[in-house]
Amino acid sequence: NKGQTVEVEYQSIDDTIDISGADFVFIGSATERNQKVALNYLQNYKDNIKSALDNGTVILATGNSFEMFGQSVTDCDSVKHDGLMFFPYETAEGKERIVTDSLCVTSLRGGDIIGFVNKASLTAGVTSPLFDVKQGSGNGKDDSFGLIGLASIGPVLSVLILGMLHKGRTRAVAEVVEAHASTLLGHFWALVPEVAGEVGMALGPLVALFVIFRIFLLRLTRYQTIRTGVGLVYTFLGLVCFFVGVKGGFIPAGRELGAILAQHDFRYFLILVGVALGALAVCAEPAVWVLNAQVEEVSGGHIKRGVMLVSLCIGVAAAVGMSMLRVVTGLSIWWFLIPGYILALALTLFCPRMFTAIAFDSGGVASGPMASTFILAFTLGASRSLGGNPITDAFGVIAMIAMTPLITIQILGILFDRREKAAVRRRGALRKPASSAAGEERS
Repeated sequence: NKGQTVEVEYQSIDDTIDISGADFVFIGSATERNQKVALNYLQNYKDNIKSALDNGTVILATGNSFEMFGQSVTDCDSVKHDGLMFFPYETAEGKERIVTDSLCVTSLRGGDIIGFVNKASLTAGVTSPLFDVKQGSGNGKDDSFGLIGLASIGPVLSVLILGMLHKGRTRAVAEVVEAHASTLLGHFWALVPEVAGEVGMALGPLVALFVIFRIFLLRLTRYQTIRTGVGLVYTFLGLVCFFVGVKGGFIPAGRELGAILAQHDFRYFLILVGVALGALAVCAEPAVWVLNAQVEEVSGGHIKRGVMLVSLCIGVAAAVGMSMLRVVTGLSIWWFLIPGYILALALTLFCPRMFTAIAFDSGGVASGPMASTFILAFTLGASRSLGGNPITDAFGVIAMIAMTPLITIQILGILFDRREKAAVRRRGALRKPASSAAGEERS
């Protein structure tokens, strides 16, 4: 348009791809299926594309075509396709499409940009995005996590307010006396009526809400309604079985084990046992595995579930170990909680937003059924056996377990962020000499 001679060459599948002499390459978007066809074909010309990039050729890949240049693309059937591996990001497709408008900003120009999104994938690991999404949907899922962490605030505040209004006394706890049935089955069966009533009270409001929504808001078919009802029945039976096992076996076993180990000549042996139990308990938490799987899926495989699990194990092991130290020495919980939360809040200034949200959710799921039944019972039994006050020395172990993942997961996020930035700097340093040489050659 400005006196420049431009030569345009179209290349597609079955053509011999050669962009080594091009100044600018445009790659458009495609359906998910055609993207895999193109990706498989371009693997044969990977060296040619890399040579062009190193020599300064500009490639503009729009839509889902830029996903091919990353490490991998995982389709909706969980089949992983190797990418061209020029950049560190990874993409994962979901079962549902994301169709929405997005309000974005870019460093290339001032003001906002309105765009339209229609895709079924999320990309994680992009270190230098062209646009930052202010509203709508992008690749970042910073706001996908954090709900469990926020939900934990309510119970904490309500119990603290209750403590302010009701001045309870911390006198010694009476010894627990349990009735023993003649048979093992009778022992558990005797707990069923009480547990069924408690589970019914817990599920009652949920069932009532579903009925109200079904009548006034939801337009469910008869089959959908029946399936939901069957699901609620399964939920009721599952919770009854779980809590019967907890009350009849898990809690007594944890309490007795804590009492027996506390009688060891070397009292600080409890701390080592607590560290081991903490690491094992988090591995047995069902919610931990669910959260780790969701984090890996949403991040496109960028955050591996194994790395998350190791970080949680370290955090919970440290938490239970410190709780056993409190049981042995009688130290106040404030010596641990206040510095711990100050450190956790300070880390939010340096940690990527998504890792901060994941960290707060991790604290909630790590303090799940295993911690609130076995670990707490173990701590109470140890405190009672040592002659301490379980109310002041043992309670608080769940708070410790909820706190330490905030620290370990955010440290993991900071390490991930630094590794990605270092990789970007290394790639920039490698391409700079090649680009300079190509510029001199063209001039």
